[in-house]
Amino acid sequence: MQSREKIQKCNLIELREYIDSQEYYQKRLCTNTTIAVVTSSIGTNNLITPEKWLDKVDYHAFVEPHQLSVGDTWHRHEYVSFSLDTKYKNRRDAKIYKICPHLFLPGYDYYIWMDSTHTLEADPEELIEDYLKGSEIAVFQHPERDCVYEEGNLVKQIGLIMLT
Repeated sequence: MQSREKIQKCNLIELREYIDSQEYYQKRLCTNTTIAVVTSSIGTNNLITPEKWLDKVDYHAFVEPHQLSVGDTWHRHEYVSFSLDTKYKNRRDAKIYKICPHLFLPGYDYYIWMDSTHTLEADPEELIEDYLKGSEIAVFQHPERDCVYEEGNLVKQIGLIMLT
């Protein structure tokens, strides 16, 4: 059996193998929904309990062990710690669920990432219909930049990434 220390040094293929071997991921919870709303709350953020669209989506949250037993609408899963970055560890540990939710929650047709401090106000089926017309992914327009290289340069300048 692999330890958490091993997971911290693995690539995504090894991470998926670990997930499969431990039956870490969860199957779709509702047979009639194909939409998963996913978030991660690692560190200081508390989850806001969803109150809308309970019949249309499954809500999944990846959290720290002490948050697993909280009873609410979220289906809570213990997160896997993998980041070696001490400064932004929580933020980076949360990103894997944002970028690759299908690895941890297979079986859904759609995944909607939602920050843990927000709630889903719009009808998820309408969001999919309106924003995924002929596309595989939808993202918000950045309020200040429209070039990924400009964003990358700014991120480097303010020290949000470690260059090794």
